[in-house]
Amino acid sequence: MFQEATLMPHLTVRENIELPLKIKGSNSPQKIAELIKAVGLEEYANYLPQQLSGGMKTRVALARAFVTEPELLLLDEPFSALDIGWKSDLYKRLVSLFHTTLVIVTHDVQEAILLADEIIVLNRKGSIETKYPVNSALNITDRVNDIAGFVKKEVFNDLFAPLQRSIITDVARKVNDNSSLKEIIKTIKDSAGNIEQENSFNADLINSIREDANSSYINNILIDSFNKAKSDTFKYISFFGTYLNIPTSNEAHQQFFEFYLDNIALFSNMSKQWYKTQTDEAFFQTLKGRIGNSKKAITKRKVDIYLR
Repeated sequence: MFQEATLMPHLTVRENIELPLKIKGSNSPQKIAELIKAVGLEEYANYLPQQLSGGMKTRVALARAFVTEPELLLLDEPFSALDIGWKSDLYKRLVSLFHTTLVIVTHDVQEAILLADEIIVLNRKGSIETKYPVNSALNITDRVNDIAGFVKKEVFNDLFAPLQRSIITDVARKVNDNSSLKEIIKTIKDSAGNIEQENSFNADLINSIREDANSSYINNILIDSFNKAKSDTFKYISFFGTYLNIPTSNEAHQQFFEFYLDNIALFSNMSKQWYKTQTDEAFFQTLKGRIGNSKKAITKRKVDIYLR
């Protein structure tokens, strides 16, 4: 089940749920009815997706995922549109109907402890950071029936703190813990202000830094490099490594934007070359972000000019 409901817009709730069965050449009205009841949509069985709320669409997608009774089911953020009470009760009902092994992707630590038998934490690189078995005498149904009581139990507290610590540590990774990162930072610092090194600088180093370090530290490095740069190319590289992460209230934001306006042709040519190397998805996501930030900067500039 995808994070988006991906329902067929021309099919009703009932028809969306029974679609996988039709594809497989079978049908089971009783099973469809059970699933519609399990996800609490009996009154909406003949509604189209456009008539449903986001949470309702999620419940339809869940029912559709379970209808073929798969042995293994991967759910990507299946309960993000639902509150803890709804998601817990819904999970309990579906588990009682089927004996499917579920792999759930979630960013909600409480949800993970409440619903899982084992929790696997992935780091930012996509590798397994650690595993936590949920050693509770209570089964999932018992946990859900008394959520308030379960979160007070020792097993919950023993898991919640280390899980949060693991996630936060990974997100706020320390720059000083990475020797290769230090080398990249040194290269940037040494290149800024040296025209020969600036011209031979590998722009991909900027992207590797943004992936592996906290942005405020990197932004300070790049702002300093921007100010020291002798070549427009190096200024351009520093600009796009930093610009999107600077608050519009920051004076560096205005300074960068002025440089952008004065070098439109340069930015246009270099951006064109960069975009050619990107996938369609990366292209549109980057373009969307830059358009949004540019609008903010342009609005601020118009206000400044008007006040002057």
